[in-house]
Amino acid sequence: MLISFLITSVDSAVFVLSMFTDKGSKNPSKTHRVIWSVFILLATIALILLGNSKANINVLEAVQRLLIITSLPFSFFIIIMLGYFIKDLRKKKIEESK
Repeated sequence: MLISFLITSVDSAVFVLSMFTDKGSKNPSKTHRVIWSVFILLATIALILLGNSKANINVLEAVQRLLIITSLPFSFFIIIMLGYFIKDLRKKKIEESK
């Protein structure tokens, strides 16, 4: 059951990433799907090899720190998007009241 969950999750991720890189096509090309599949496979293999390379290296903590560090700039982007969303809501409210 766990393996079927992982397979469907990765397949969905590959499909969505392929759609993004294929200009929003609802049926992305097989080339894009293969490229994203290989990229995810290589990232997975790299993490496994890093985890097995030395006993004193904690790969999970390193990945957690990387995600925290990279999420900080994204949080600023979300705040900016929220500002534009509120601005748009106010604009629509003014238009509806006329």
